[in-house]
Amino acid sequence: MKFIREGKQYEILLEDYYLTRFEFAGDITIHFQAAEPQDWTIKLTLSSHFRLTRGRKTQTYQVDDLQGFQQLTNLWQNQVQSLKAGRNGTLQLKTRGGALLEIEDGPFENWDFWAYKERCKRESKTHLIGGMGRLVII
Repeated sequence: MKFIREGKQYEILLEDYYLTRFEFAGDITIHFQAAEPQDWTIKLTLSSHFRLTRGRKTQTYQVDDLQGFQQLTNLWQNQVQSLKAGRNGTLQLKTRGGALLEIEDGPFENWDFWAYKERCKRESKTHLIGGMGRLVII
């Protein structure tokens, strides 16, 4: 997984990826899959409130709000246009279908982005954590 620094934010290069699976278990996990299958697992976990814009309608949801989860599942099979992580702990995901998912900074870890391979031992390629006024890259 590659990312490019653009001033105070990083763009995570996921342009040929699709949103393929959503999990709701106290937090929300979104899984991504490339157009060409690969061994890497790519996922984004939301642990705090988020804002979703579709068309002219913008709504803010709490992570434990089932209605917000249902709105996210409407993005199933949307292709990623861009995914940007700010150094201040924010995250912005745009889809080619015109949706915008935004996670603002907050007092806790708000989101967690992983790219890894499952083997005998977990092999991590990229791990980003946002919240508490900062972006952590592991």
